[in-house]
Amino acid sequence: MPRTFSVIYIHTIWAVKNREPLLTKNIRHKLFDHILKVSRDKGFYIDFINGIEDHVHCLISLTPKYSLSKTIKDIKGASSQWIKEKSTKRQSGKESKVHHQNMSLGTEINRLEKTQ
Repeated sequence: MPRTFSVIYIHTIWAVKNREPLLTKNIRHKLFDHILKVSRDKGFYIDFINGIEDHVHCLISLTPKYSLSKTIKDIKGASSQWIKEKSTKRQSGKESKVHHQNMSLGTEINRLEKTQ
């Protein structure tokens, strides 16, 4: 019996809230590297990732083994977590966890950019 190969290519696009131009070139490339690492660790393959200041494009090769919703959740969750972690590590550590959780993505990225 011949083996079957199945793959679905998914082109995803997600934007920064209110399409604010917050993903500067420096942050974008580091973020893309992190997203690619997470995808390898999780076992799915990102064929292409790119974007500009206000949105990200990602082409994913999805096999039947992975659900689309879980894959997107993993990617978006990892990217958001990475920005929050980098922003917090670069600060003096004076902020409380509650304060940090109440910041918008724009505020997080601005803090991260200032420390680069």
